[in-house]
Amino acid sequence: MKSFNQIPQTVLAAALLLVAILTQSCGNGSEKGPDPRLLARLDSAIANKSDFIASKEKRIAQLKSLAAVSSGMKRYGYLDSLYSQYFSYNPDSAARYALLKARTADSLGDKRLGDLSRLHFTRMSLSLGNEVAALDTARRALSSMDDSTIAVAYYDAMATWAEIKKRNPLEWFNKMEEILPKGSGREAYNTINRLLHSGHPEEAVRYIDSNYEKLSRNPHDVALTHYLKAHANLRTGDTVAAANNLAVSAYNDIITPVRDYKSLYELAALMFKSGDVDHAYRYINHALEDGVSARVVDNAMAVNAMTAEIVKARENQVGKSRRLQVYLMVTIGLAAIVLGLSLWFTRRSRNQVSDINRRLTELNTRLKASNQVKDAYLLQYLNLCSYFMGALAQFRTSVSSALRTKGLEGVEQLLAKADDSRDLKRFYSNFDKTFLELFPDFVNGFNALVKPEAAVSLNKDGSMSNELRTFALIRLGITDSEQIATYLRRSVSTIYNYRVKMRNAAIVPRDQFETKVGEIGL
Repeated sequence: MKSFNQIPQTVLAAALLLVAILTQSCGNGSEKGPDPRLLARLDSAIANKSDFIASKEKRIAQLKSLAAVSSGMKRYGYLDSLYSQYFSYNPDSAARYALLKARTADSLGDKRLGDLSRLHFTRMSLSLGNEVAALDTARRALSSMDDSTIAVAYYDAMATWAEIKKRNPLEWFNKMEEILPKGSGREAYNTINRLLHSGHPEEAVRYIDSNYEKLSRNPHDVALTHYLKAHANLRTGDTVAAANNLAVSAYNDIITPVRDYKSLYELAALMFKSGDVDHAYRYINHALEDGVSARVVDNAMAVNAMTAEIVKARENQVGKSRRLQVYLMVTIGLAAIVLGLSLWFTRRSRNQVSDINRRLTELNTRLKASNQVKDAYLLQYLNLCSYFMGALAQFRTSVSSALRTKGLEGVEQLLAKADDSRDLKRFYSNFDKTFLELFPDFVNGFNALVKPEAAVSLNKDGSMSNELRTFALIRLGITDSEQIATYLRRSVSTIYNYRVKMRNAAIVPRDQFETKVGEIGL
């Protein structure tokens, strides 16, 4: 075989022509697109994301070590820092540290910090889709609404809820405008959101430009500023400026780092619409990869649909490229070289498509399992409601009869004989039956996470103990000990002891035990 230097000049020229044509055919479909320098910088950050993640995990580990050996307000401060670190990085962990903050504040007798922390939990729970628990926790803090910090946290949580529900959050931004400190960065961000949601995108852009220094104190702030500016650009129809701002935002998201890549996902959508399938494919693949690993499922169905479109376009692009290669092979006589390149490119693309399809299957499996759980428990809820409505009607009849025959004394006798243990037993029986039908391997999966001497088993009648029910509820996403205690008619301290006991008996790292429980059956 000839060396590279021995290939005739005409063949080299033909090969370079082939590369140029292929590059042109696979590049950006629009003549005017985002700044290539911004895309190159973003691509470089994506290639080096493991370094940014390692640095973040190191900071988190240091904070955890400090929190573990601290008490009082120092411990609260470290827990608050951990909450901030996990915000937009791992929502599950952020919610957990918000609860730990609340409990620490409660132990110190600081109601203000306790309510503030519970609102932080509300904010994260809403982003995770746990609306009922989030709003219930928020209501506990309403008595402190005379405190401006508490009020802002509550309005912020409700604005998040409104956006998730596809409702206009302008009401909440207006409320925050009234109490936020004038001239603060927080007030500036609120002003931008208020202008965007009230239909003034041009004014929002001007406001961002004139207050940019105030809004850009760190990479996270830069990411948020350019994300909001991109949305203003989209409302004015300037898609090129929007793409540039999303590229800057996504770059700063990665170096922060976060794993809720809203900017990267929206940039992928714009690149796809502009015809740049290659960039769209790479960006959506990266956003999906980290979103699944961090259990960030916001807009999961939208991501799913967009990904499917991009993958299909990618496959079509590969097909067009291959046909062009074949044509050029015949034309310029470089059959062997072009065929080799085509086979390598196709094999690599198929592997990429297979990889992202695998991730899509994983995400769809989780969504399907979640829907099955919801359907099963909705049916049990309806059955129990029907049963208790009938029982209530029967009891009402008994009370009326007792009043007519024996008066209040008869009612008192009836109440003395009333026994809710049967109804409670029925509730537990229905819960156990439904849960074990949904997760038949739950007990085995749970025992695989603990030492042999700590293994649990079902009762002789096939029911679960309250200890096992505690972790069944955690598997369903209910992690608040107070809420679990209410469901199981046990004290909060009892639930806490159940959880500590099993964490101590775990054969996996203690801080990962309940996360692993939440993954049983996936």
